[in-house]
Amino acid sequence: SEGGGVLAHVDVRFDCPVAPPAEITLRSRLTRTMGALQQFEVSASVQDQVVASGSITLHRPGVGGGGNGLGGSAT
Repeated sequence: SEGGGVLAHVDVRFDCPVAPPAEITLRSRLTRTMGALQQFEVSASVQDQVVASGSITLHRPGVGGGGNGLGGSAT
């Protein structure tokens, strides 16, 4: 599957600040696909402590067809 897309929605909560230097581990899991929209659960952790979590939605024109009502055109 090819990468790329446009960030359509972000709902992420930051639970605590992170000061540099820090090694941040990012995780994502695809939870839902609606045409060209894909929703992911996401989290960021430092030393196994979750410091941010939530969901993001990507608009990926080449995935799942079109017909999503967002308008625009794929190039």
